[in-house]
Amino acid sequence: MEKPANFKIEDRDYPLISVLVPARNEESKIKDCILSLLKQNYPNLEIIVLDDNSKDKTYEIVKEISKANKKLKVLKGKVLPEHWTGKNWACYQLFQASKGEWLAFTDADTIHKSNSISSAHRVATKNDSQFVTYIPGLITKKLSEGLILPIMHFSFLCLFPLGLINRSKDPRISLGIGPFMFFKKDFYYKIGGHKYIKNEIVDDIILARNVKKSMGKISIVDGSDTLEVRFYRGFKEIWKGFSKNAYGVFENSPFIVLITITVNYFLFIYPYLLFINSLNTKNFISISAFQVTIISVMKILLAIRFNTSIFLGLLHPLSCIIFLLILINSFRLWVVEKGVVWKDRYYSIE
Repeated sequence: MEKPANFKIEDRDYPLISVLVPARNEESKIKDCILSLLKQNYPNLEIIVLDDNSKDKTYEIVKEISKANKKLKVLKGKVLPEHWTGKNWACYQLFQASKGEWLAFTDADTIHKSNSISSAHRVATKNDSQFVTYIPGLITKKLSEGLILPIMHFSFLCLFPLGLINRSKDPRISLGIGPFMFFKKDFYYKIGGHKYIKNEIVDDIILARNVKKSMGKISIVDGSDTLEVRFYRGFKEIWKGFSKNAYGVFENSPFIVLITITVNYFLFIYPYLLFINSLNTKNFISISAFQVTIISVMKILLAIRFNTSIFLGLLHPLSCIIFLLILINSFRLWVVEKGVVWKDRYYSIE
């Protein structure tokens, strides 16, 4: 899979890139994110942070940093209108304030290496892509994070054919990853941007689909050496965060959810049950042993590649069980409860 290359200052002209950071109640994360963005090696940047009506000191922290950095601007977000989700509204306001030819939307819980922005621009220009998104490295500090979050790398690199996603023109075969989304600005405007999907919970994947619907090209890049993110802090945040959007990722389809549960059970849980049974019967050479070995090798290689725990990676069936329970809970919230809560806001789902 393609990885971002190092940026050489002498290589090209430098169109203005607007780095756009929506932030709501991010006082524990925002400083590290902004300081990493201020160290970018791309020479023509503006960095705009929008404080989305935070109840903590997010705005004050960024405002203080901006006093010594002219390229950094912090905005106060307007009141959330009806029929908008908070992140989409914040990103829309950031777009309105931007001046760049390119837009880099990135979350407040990300940490960027110095070539994060320049590499995205290089990939976009090299591949003639209107949309670039990174598969990020993971920051995991708690047991639950190390157990559950790496399943994303397993899904992205072992289950989904990323080469096919990049080459296919079918909008259904699309993937966007929210912590980093890089757009050609005029194309972002052409597809309606966040305004067109203002009430959608799962913004990243739908934006990627809209790019392809408008005959644009996307590039999904292994950005683990370029970008790190701590998606959630602890099991409670993981449960709430993934429950918020998991059903939407699977196209709001009970059929796809049922297929996903069935396939995951028979591929990644049932073989372990058979393997344990074969050990009890001293049948050490079996199909289940082969399946468990293949899964374990993949998890070990991914753990080494992305610097996550090998031991927790080998507990793959437990990770799958938790993921499927989250998916079922997401189905309950979307279909039965018809609403989710995130960042102290309730979103009704019609």
